[in-house]
Amino acid sequence: MDRKILFVDDDESVIDLIEGILLLAKYQVIEAGSEATALNILNLDPPDAAIIDVHLTKMKDMQGLELCRGIKTNLRTQHIPVIMMSGDDRDENLILRSFAANAVDFMRKPFKAVELLARLEKRLEDVAYSLMVKNDFKPIISLKIFGQGDFERRLKQGFSFYRHVREGIVI
Repeated sequence: MDRKILFVDDDESVIDLIEGILLLAKYQVIEAGSEATALNILNLDPPDAAIIDVHLTKMKDMQGLELCRGIKTNLRTQHIPVIMMSGDDRDENLILRSFAANAVDFMRKPFKAVELLARLEKRLEDVAYSLMVKNDFKPIISLKIFGQGDFERRLKQGFSFYRHVREGIVI
């Protein structure tokens, strides 16, 4: 199963670009152009990660930072890594405000596809590692996070998975 990424933006051209990048990288993309759609998706079937534009100009009730705060304060969704994005290079405080809203990362637009994919993959790995820590390093592989075929492919390619010395398990 492909990992699900919720992408929230109100600019169709950006939605098309990000969707194309993520689909090529074998992610399942769920796009939301409004806060109501995003909240509905989050409540019904939480994604593995979210990428949210800071300035959602068409959204009257909520901005991206508020949506991020809502995700991170909800017990059902607080584990979801949120990457904030913005094309606004005038407000240097956006980075600080994004991290204050508990985003795990921040990216400026325009961006390089390889950077987006690297940051996203790293954040998904961080979640997998956190799950291992919470489970006392039991050998878990969430197939929701790592699809079986993806796991086997990465293992064959020498992808560095976390090692747990106590039990001699390589994950």
